[in-house]
Amino acid sequence: MTALPTGTLKTALQDRINAVQVIVTLAAAKVTALDDLAAAFDDYAVTDYTTANWTTLTGFDTAGITNIGDATDLTGVSSALSAATGGMDAVETKAETLAATKATAADFFAGEITAANVGSALANGPETINTGATQSAVADGVITVTGAIRAKGSNQGTFEGSAAGPAIAQYLLIPAGSASVEEFRIVNEVPSSLGIALLNNNPGNPDAGWFDYTKGVFRMGVYLYSVDGLRAGDLPLEFVFKDAAGTVLKDIKYTLRFQTTAAIVATKATAADFFAGEITAANVGSALANGPETINTGALPLEFVFKDAAGTVLKDIKYTLRFQTTPVTPVTPVTPEAPSVTAEDTTNAITGLGTTMEFKVDGADYVKYDGSNAPNLAGVHTVLVRVAKNLATDTPASADTTLTFTAN
Repeated sequence: MTALPTGTLKTALQDRINAVQVIVTLAAAKVTALDDLAAAFDDYAVTDYTTANWTTLTGFDTAGITNIGDATDLTGVSSALSAATGGMDAVETKAETLAATKATAADFFAGEITAANVGSALANGPETINTGATQSAVADGVITVTGAIRAKGSNQGTFEGSAAGPAIAQYLLIPAGSASVEEFRIVNEVPSSLGIALLNNNPGNPDAGWFDYTKGVFRMGVYLYSVDGLRAGDLPLEFVFKDAAGTVLKDIKYTLRFQTTAAIVATKATAADFFAGEITAANVGSALANGPETINTGALPLEFVFKDAAGTVLKDIKYTLRFQTTPVTPVTPVTPEAPSVTAEDTTNAITGLGTTMEFKVDGADYVKYDGSNAPNLAGVHTVLVRVAKNLATDTPASADTTLTFTAN
């Protein structure tokens, strides 16, 4: 039986055993730490992050794996794991990034957009006038643009590039102390700079037309057409205001959400737009003109816009009535002379009474004479005789001849 080591030999052997135990314990700790790191990484989803932030997050994971493997003691393993998990947890998700910088109503000028209120920031061309567009108030970082939009170039101004109009504008408040603002368009969650505007009143500042430093207002203009088509969907924008030292004073984002349609432009009317049949009550019903009209002269341009119940334009046509008429001079009817008839008082008869005439006895109604219905004039009577109105020629009734009969 071999004797157990003693003394120095025993001590050396124990040190070796202890060293092996440290190595085993460290290796086990590294395995556990790597498992914990992998489990933590699995809790994150690439779709929740921008490309740049996902790269940062995976960088913390990769560094953690390396640092855990290089650790020489348990403290190093623990520190490497904490640094990796803490770093991943600190990377902002898309929701966190947007929530931190969404624009609110407080970021925009709230008054009436006039030269008196926004100064030189006011859009100075017709591009933003009567475009058909309506912008909502900002809600959850979104401004919704609706309306039936005029055709591209239909209200362009005089400056270069204005043919891309019509356009809309938002008026952002400039933070005090701002020296510049950088505008970004965000594509696939990645900001792309559209340029930097210097915010100062220096003479010759090429950006001066976009803002009024005294009023503290910056204008953001967006054309409603992209190439030849109406904008549609979302247009995310970001604005970073900095002071002269480059310190960020404000970083806001908002999205323009386009839900517009193209306006139906008035076209010249053709024969197909009008009723082609005979204009009678039977054909056009209650649309038939039923009263006297006045005579117009010259040209009368007209436009008719037909809409459905929702207000959508179904047809927009225009035509001009060109009047080249003269008024008809009315003919004043001439009253014919009274007929030549006489009273035969002895026979109680009217001499000369014909079938074109009518008579009135003692204030009664006129009676048309038909050749056989002469009145009974025995006694005292006053008789009026006239030529009846000729309906065929529209000749009015003649003047009356008054005849007097006495008692026999």
